[in-house]
Amino acid sequence: MLFRSATADDDADPITSLDELITNVSGNGNPGFDPLMSWNFDAGFEWYPNDDTILAVSGYYKSFQGGFANTIQEETYSFNGQNLTLPIALPQTSDDTSELYGLEVTAAHTMSYLPGLWSGLGGKISYNYVDSDFEFEDSRYGDQFVVQLDGSIDQIADGILDPGGLPGLSENTLSAQAFWGVGDFDMSVTYKYRDEYFQPFISDGTRLRYVGDVGVWEARASYNLTDNFRLSVEAINLGSEPKEQYAFTNDDLYEVNDYGPRIFFGIRGRF
Repeated sequence: MLFRSATADDDADPITSLDELITNVSGNGNPGFDPLMSWNFDAGFEWYPNDDTILAVSGYYKSFQGGFANTIQEETYSFNGQNLTLPIALPQTSDDTSELYGLEVTAAHTMSYLPGLWSGLGGKISYNYVDSDFEFEDSRYGDQFVVQLDGSIDQIADGILDPGGLPGLSENTLSAQAFWGVGDFDMSVTYKYRDEYFQPFISDGTRLRYVGDVGVWEARASYNLTDNFRLSVEAINLGSEPKEQYAFTNDDLYEVNDYGPRIFFGIRGRF
């Protein structure tokens, strides 16, 4: 907890009570958080028309308790035997129920029927769609609630910002890969895409932030030097796509991080 003390100049009356000394109490998090309980269902289908091909489809559904409400409740603190009750803002587990559902499709094929070195060519593509009605209110500009003495929760203010969704959840994600392998050598080129997603600010975890959609190219290659040693190289973000972050809404750009391409070399031994 953070306590802020009242200050006075030399001509002011001396502070003689806790009410005058303690002007505000604030805190991050809530040790009284309840767990988020959920029911989870999924079903999948895989088809192998031949030894070189797979087609997989799966659907999933989750019904879970969520999410979090910004509440103001009275807390009593004891100072050398004197009690002081002050309001404090805390995130609290909501009794609402949220839903999440999604669909994933994957297809892969290896062209082993081609002659010579071409027989190692192949490709794989995966697409995932997911949606949820989970709502995450901003702690300053979102809906506000107060916890009454009997434990009931009443809304005291309407938010001016639309709530965020489930942290880290992109509605559409895609991964497409072309690969080639011959003998002890393997290589692949991959394109990865994801929609924008919500990610709370990490300072206190209660403020809205969005990360913009992005598509990146990656490449990997490896070669077995011997039965025990493997040499590899990996290149990430070949197009130097930046990470764009938006504050409070998904169109208020406030920070861009550009890390550039990154290349890693490695050797692995097995004994």
